[in-house]
Amino acid sequence: MTAGAFTMGLARLWIRRSRLYSVDIPTALSQGGPAIVCLPEDPSLAEDALRVCDELSAWFGTIHPLHITASKEPVRLPIYTRRIIAVERAVNYLGFPVGEVVRQTKNLAPMVALDLNPSFRLATALLCVQSGAALRIGLRTSEPGFFNLEYNWPENDGLTLSEHYGRMLEFFDHVRASSAQ
Repeated sequence: MTAGAFTMGLARLWIRRSRLYSVDIPTALSQGGPAIVCLPEDPSLAEDALRVCDELSAWFGTIHPLHITASKEPVRLPIYTRRIIAVERAVNYLGFPVGEVVRQTKNLAPMVALDLNPSFRLATALLCVQSGAALRIGLRTSEPGFFNLEYNWPENDGLTLSEHYGRMLEFFDHVRASSAQ
């Protein structure tokens, strides 16, 4: 068993032991409440993700953008009008978020957790689960159990990440509108 497979096995075991409840997705997207948004690990992608945070704040109210990294060095993120929770050394050697980051995230009491990494990243996917958020949204993941809503797009479709984020928001808005009917 490779280290990656071992680590994923541990993560799946943790998820199976967690109390994850089913959620009515349109209602959860419509009712608002605090949300955490895990920014992409690559700081060059953070600006587009922060624009998503601006849009989501109109829906959910309080948005907590998070940037976690295993790096010991501070990461340069774009200037943003809200506080970005940026934590270095937030990921342990297995790729799991460290305990203090999990506790801080749980204390935010999010209703929604959104992972904006353009492909699966164990640390942020697991943080979404550990946050206690009822609605957990991921992008382009093939790993079951972490998210109860996934937004996917085809490989090499010619669109930028920013355009995919825009389409994702349109889709969420459509789902939210369907719950109002």
